[in-house]
Amino acid sequence: METRSEEAMKVEIKTGGIDANTGSFSSMSNESRMSRLMNMQLKREGMKDDSGKKRNSGFVLGLFDKIIGLSVFMIAIGIPLYFTSLSFQGIVFEKQLYFYFWLLLALVSWAAKGVITEEMNIKRTPLDIPIVGFWAACLLSVFFSVDRWHSFWGAFGDPSRGFMSITAVIILYYLIISNFDQRRLRSILFGLVGGGAILVFWSSLIFLKIPFIGGTVDSLVSGHFAQFIPLSASGSITGLGAYFSALLVLFTVSVLKLAEKDKMGIMDRVSVGVLLAALFFDLILLLSIYGFVPWIGLFSGIVVFLIYILSKIVRPKMSWAWLPMVLFVAVMIIRMTGEVQISRVNFPTEASLNYKLSSDIAVSSLKDRFILGSGPATYGYDFSLHKPQYFNENALYMLRFYQGTGIAFESIATLGALGTFFLVILILSFVSVSIYLISREKEKNKLYSLGLLAASLVLLIDAISMKMEGTVLILTALVGIIALASILNESDTQTKTLSLSLKASPKFALALAFVFMVISAGVAFLFVFLGKIYTADIYAGRAVMVSSANTEDAVMKMNRAISLNPREGAYYSKLGELYMILANKEVMKDDNSRNVDLIRQLVNSSLYAASAGSNLQKNDVGSIESLAQVYENSGMYLGDSLKMAEQSYEQALQLDPHNPATLLKIGQIKIAEASLEKDQSTRKGLLDDAKGFFERSVSEKSNFAEGYYQIALIDDALGDKDGTIDNATKAVQNDSGNATYLIGLANFYRFRGGDGDYDNAEKIFQYIIQSDDKNINAHFYLGLTYEKDKKRDQAKAEYQKVESLLPDGSNDTKKQLEKMIDNIGRGIENTPDSLGLTKNSDSGQGASDQPGQ
Repeated sequence: METRSEEAMKVEIKTGGIDANTGSFSSMSNESRMSRLMNMQLKREGMKDDSGKKRNSGFVLGLFDKIIGLSVFMIAIGIPLYFTSLSFQGIVFEKQLYFYFWLLLALVSWAAKGVITEEMNIKRTPLDIPIVGFWAACLLSVFFSVDRWHSFWGAFGDPSRGFMSITAVIILYYLIISNFDQRRLRSILFGLVGGGAILVFWSSLIFLKIPFIGGTVDSLVSGHFAQFIPLSASGSITGLGAYFSALLVLFTVSVLKLAEKDKMGIMDRVSVGVLLAALFFDLILLLSIYGFVPWIGLFSGIVVFLIYILSKIVRPKMSWAWLPMVLFVAVMIIRMTGEVQISRVNFPTEASLNYKLSSDIAVSSLKDRFILGSGPATYGYDFSLHKPQYFNENALYMLRFYQGTGIAFESIATLGALGTFFLVILILSFVSVSIYLISREKEKNKLYSLGLLAASLVLLIDAISMKMEGTVLILTALVGIIALASILNESDTQTKTLSLSLKASPKFALALAFVFMVISAGVAFLFVFLGKIYTADIYAGRAVMVSSANTEDAVMKMNRAISLNPREGAYYSKLGELYMILANKEVMKDDNSRNVDLIRQLVNSSLYAASAGSNLQKNDVGSIESLAQVYENSGMYLGDSLKMAEQSYEQALQLDPHNPATLLKIGQIKIAEASLEKDQSTRKGLLDDAKGFFERSVSEKSNFAEGYYQIALIDDALGDKDGTIDNATKAVQNDSGNATYLIGLANFYRFRGGDGDYDNAEKIFQYIIQSDDKNINAHFYLGLTYEKDKKRDQAKAEYQKVESLLPDGSNDTKKQLEKMIDNIGRGIENTPDSLGLTKNSDSGQGASDQPGQ
């Protein structure tokens, strides 16, 4: 018996069935029916395929999103902590490359995510115009820079001021802003706070020498590993002080956010305990490094944080509202207490320019390059060229500063008026937008935003007012970006987006495809290039480490570094120094084992390397001075070496016109040329030239003791005995602890031999002996002075004292002293003639004036 449905099926097969669109019957052949059934089946399978593709694309999108989140998290937690201490340029350089690595990974993931979703959305923000203007001004400045290579990639040792670093920070800004939500905020804040807590506890163990796992950190990492553990993981103690100051606010806001939960779990309570412990040790560390803490930034951030809480614009949980006030009081107590020696380590002295010097350099640089400055990361050039003469009056006059006191003064010199203008607009826009948005809509209780804004203000004010290394600048940018992203997120502002979509039109599809290809190619290139740079610097660092023990191995490693990074002039300059060390070692060998051909080869290699370094950094004073020193040391193995050294020092003087040491060097080279000159008139002219350079050196630095002493030597050679004593006296007045100057002055009195001169000489020699009874020269010259003053017994006693102080093996010198003692006993005055010696007319002293002759 057939069912109703079976009958209907038979009818359908026979007559053709019902039309799906009209509801009426239609006739259909068997072939058409079969085709329709197959199409329906294919559609079902296609729907299944589309569903599978969506699931796969959803997984890939989630993966790329996680990579973006992981990369930003690693930047947040790793910038304060990461170092290897293996590189030549130091830990700030290492942190910069660490930052590049994770940023490039996040960037390529963001681009790939855009290709999969067929669109790439870049959120617009109120800072877009200042950011684009600042970036464009920096790019223009690079084109007209005095050192384009380092302006683009960053200065040697700290690349944070380079155009590459500026671009990277801007990319990080849009990457975070465009991929931001509450989950990502918590992840990044966890990285900042977690990395900060680790650094606080680690620094506490080092600074306070707290026992840890059976001993202090010093005892656990002593020996070979101790050289790899830096005192400050940020690069300087001042930078550490700025970071610890910002962490106070971040620790506090993290505690307040955890305390908002109605029911805190065990992990929440443990987290609060750890954060409070970190907060306590952070305060202790600030007390221990009191002199390095940038207090103005710390107080500014905490005051802003506290004002918003006290005015109830932001309202933490009532039971924890006391914490910000206690923090403020604790900071006030530390500030009022002053410096307390609770640290058990000796912190190094960190020098920086004062505001007057920085402003004078900035103003002077504007006269030279007003619009675009000298180029990003070229402050060392501006400092050497534009430092005022009065800088030489302080004890640190030989230092060169490659970073200014605050980014404002530094940008004036390096970026000019245009770049500084956009930088100021950018900073003011950030502060004004942040304060405006956080101050409205009190009901939203923007605690995250307030804490991050306060922490960013701490770092920003420190960066504006203090000399800061790249570590702190990257952290300043990161915290500021997170603060603005959080403020925009918690304020629910209507943000526009710049959308590149494959769906919109072929034009946008082509643009997005081009962007992805450019990013992918650029990232691949940068990964390889930066990897080579890092590897090269590790080779260079190892070369420096082994240079004292194995100079030949150091040369091999430095050559390897150059092969990987042939554009870094500092490597060539260092290689030139290493070759010259090898040459000097060969020169010191005895005549039988000395290889003259090898010495010439090493000298030529040294000159080639130093010249290459100078050519790569034509406006770097240090590289030019390194080449000049190589020429000086070339001596008899290179014709015209003195003339080439003089030319190099004159080139350095053009870049550093107020440097008294360079003027001194040129004068000394003139003296060396005079000593080789046989024509008396030419010789006198060279000595007069030398004296002119020495006089210029003391005019640049009025307390330049070495300059006065060199003038005294010239006056002595020219026969001006009164001028000799006057200038030698000035040398002693400016460096009273220098035994060479004291002995020289006493001898000049002895040579003049006027009324009271012998008494003055005796008093000076006796003064030296009171400070150092084993000073052989002082005893010897005192003996000669006693002879001149007819005090033969005292002279004999001094010669006997010299004989007792001579080391073993000084037989010839002892025989000469015995002859001098015998002469005294026989009533014969010790003179060059009586000792069978000749007088050295060049120096104005007898050859017998040296106890080894």
